Amino acid sequence: MNEFIAYGGGVGSTTLILKSLKEIRQKDLEIVFIDHKCDLPETHQYITDIQQNLDIDITIRDAGSLYDYCWQHKIIPSIRWRWCTDKFKIRPMKAYTGKDKAKMGLTFDERWRVKDFFNDNNSLFPLIQHRISRHLAIKEIEKEKINIPCKSGCYFCPFQNKERWRVLYFTHPNLFLKAIRLEDNARERNPNMCLYNKPLRQLAIEFKEQQLLLESTGEQP
Repeated sequence: MNEFIAYGGGVGSTTLILKSLKEIRQKDLEIVFIDHKCDLPETHQYITDIQQNLDIDITIRDAGSLYDYCWQHKIIPSIRWRWCTDKFKIRPMKAYTGKDKAKMGLTFDERWRVKDFFNDNNSLFPLIQHRISRHLAIKEIEKEKINIPCKSGCYFCPFQNKERWRVLYFTHPNLFLKAIRLEDNARERNPNMCLYNKPLRQLAIEFKEQQLLLESTGEQP
């Protein structure tokens, strides 16, 4: 074994799996998922489902809890520097693969993120190389008649837009509450720290008002 797919449970790395099934089944390519304990439940379910649907194995590597690390240090992930990706995804993957090549599922739309892998000659970006966008990657998955995965990433990622926070509030209120508590904990150390462009507690008030309005009209959030 000398090549790997760094699997994140999203559209890009799922497309890499589909394009590499022959090598995977011949055991020439190992799929590795780094678990930092903060992905959405849908991502973990998708990993289980795709193993069953494609009859493949995915190695799960425990990176510890990103949430616990943030809580302990009274910090939150930053939009200025993806230290969380580096510490809880890239470094654990490198520790497992050593000097062997690892294919990353960044799509052409995300080519600016290659800078996260500076001074790294062991990471490969085949979707970027072949100019495969997220849209084209989704079409590749649809051709295989398997479900499209949800957008991967931790549930308190600061890169989420307002709509993704809204979806989290309504579909996983327990996780939204955990994100609020994490942000509150960090704001005790630095009141300017936010996971969105305003504190999540303010977002929660907006979403609650939306919920009450929809319920009054008999609609679903």
